[in-house]
Amino acid sequence: MEWSSQSISLFGDGYGGGAVPTREAPIFLMKRWCLSVLLLSTFCFGCVTNGRFDLHVKKHLKLANDVQQIRNKQVTMLSQLTRLQVQLQKLDQIFAQFRKKGQYSFANIGVKLDELRTHHQELLGNFQILKLAHDKLIKQHQKLLEDYKRRFGDPMASNAGGNQVDIKVLDPPKLYKLAKDLFDQGKYVESREHLKTLVKRFKAHELTDDAFLLIGQCFEKTNKVYEAILWYNDALKKFPNGDQVDHALLKLGTAHYKINACPEGRAFLRRLVRKHSRSKYASKARKLIRNMRRHCRKR
Repeated sequence: MEWSSQSISLFGDGYGGGAVPTREAPIFLMKRWCLSVLLLSTFCFGCVTNGRFDLHVKKHLKLANDVQQIRNKQVTMLSQLTRLQVQLQKLDQIFAQFRKKGQYSFANIGVKLDELRTHHQELLGNFQILKLAHDKLIKQHQKLLEDYKRRFGDPMASNAGGNQVDIKVLDPPKLYKLAKDLFDQGKYVESREHLKTLVKRFKAHELTDDAFLLIGQCFEKTNKVYEAILWYNDALKKFPNGDQVDHALLKLGTAHYKINACPEGRAFLRRLVRKHSRSKYASKARKLIRNMRRHCRKR
């Protein structure tokens, strides 16, 4: 196959300054065309993949950083491992010395542990026994201290207020006066405790029935009317011939009125009027009997 000079002239005369051989001209043109396509495709592909290339670079840098961190951790772990190995070697040396002496074999260690457990249990048992004895003694001393406080006042407290009773001046009149002063001050609990001391220590004194009535009034002031009635009854039973019988009858009558026991209260008041008509409390008793409906609700 041969090419004419006209077909060759389509590409010009710039290929070496002379005519191109008839068989080599198409091969040369094909190479030039392939080279142009290759350059063009490389340029286009590079533009498209530029973003992906940057992403790969970032990932590569991150992986390099992670690898460096892992290497640093590895160095740290190796140093720790070396330190642990040194400690283990020291322990091995100490244990080897113990084994040479023959005092710290596994069998002996087990026996020693059992002995320590037994001794520990014995100590715990002794501790519990001592604790119970200590608690018992504390309760006994606390009871004695409270009894002493009730009788003579708190030995640890200051006596500046004048409300504590000194053991040297403990007699019924002063004790009753102290309790009465506390009652007038509205300190009913403190007054009641001093009065109980008087009643317990001086059972046959002339002020004891007064103390019974004042204790009942202390309960009545704190809205404990039933307890007050018990103390009024004790004053009436223990001192039937005392000088406070009329007063006790009046307090029993008014206390029963307060708990709505009107017939019982009226019976005590009538007894007061009948047996103690000249008493200073008789006129008040008569008035209460007449005005019973005002003081009591219908039962």
